[in-house]
Amino acid sequence: MLFAEDINFVGWQRGMLSKQSADAGFGQFVRILEWVCFRRQVYFAKVDKNGTSQTCPNCGAHTGKKTLDIRVHHCHECGYTTTRDVASLKE
Repeated sequence: MLFAEDINFVGWQRGMLSKQSADAGFGQFVRILEWVCFRRQVYFAKVDKNGTSQTCPNCGAHTGKKTLDIRVHHCHECGYTTTRDVASLKE
């Protein structure tokens, strides 16, 4: 399983470091990564960039902002516990 954040690269390139971010080729990297996952039959999904691990995927309750060192999602409403990566995938 591989997850990548769904970033608007076109809007990102309008910022202060526009030339540097265009030269880095992040969008092309994500497309190649998606193709390699397809060829090797690895699950690949893009995840929404806005508050993905702040909402419980089980009950929909808002669990609050977490720092990056907290890797486990735990809902205080329904008791659902999973990793942040799995909790951020909303299908």
